[in-house]
Amino acid sequence: MYSVKEAQAMDYLLKRMQYNGLLKRITGENSELKLVVECNNKYLSGDFIKYQSGVVKQFEFNGPYEHENMTYNNQSIEIFNQLWKSFCNHYLPNNHSATFKRNEDLSVLLEVLFTHVKTVDISNSAIPLRPLIMNIEYLNNELGPSFLYLGEKEIDIVSIVQKETESL
Repeated sequence: MYSVKEAQAMDYLLKRMQYNGLLKRITGENSELKLVVECNNKYLSGDFIKYQSGVVKQFEFNGPYEHENMTYNNQSIEIFNQLWKSFCNHYLPNNHSATFKRNEDLSVLLEVLFTHVKTVDISNSAIPLRPLIMNIEYLNNELGPSFLYLGEKEIDIVSIVQKETESL
């Protein structure tokens, strides 16, 4: 089981690898990868963060009838920055993506995420993002809400699925 912060960090790594072209190098496809969670005996995939054009985004209300699209660059959320640097130092020595061999077995990538997220102390880190899973797609043709507020729930991440690529 993983905390929402750990799930957000794993999603950040997946989306950052997609944005940097690493996932295409690893999987051989340009598909977007999504974490799959088991929730109330249902399997669903979705986004724990909104990552577009190399930044994390989130709408915030800053007054009555006013909202702002907050943008967090790669240094804004310190734990994500630390996690990415650690990931690069471990898996991309000398900033060279050639160390990743092509591997279509997504369970290997999932294990890398599980292992690497545990190498940094996320539990006491400030992550200014709401604890949500958004853009939910239910597997097995089930129906349900498009997002879930997770609060402090522990999450059972069980797999990764490939989705058609949209503009990140």
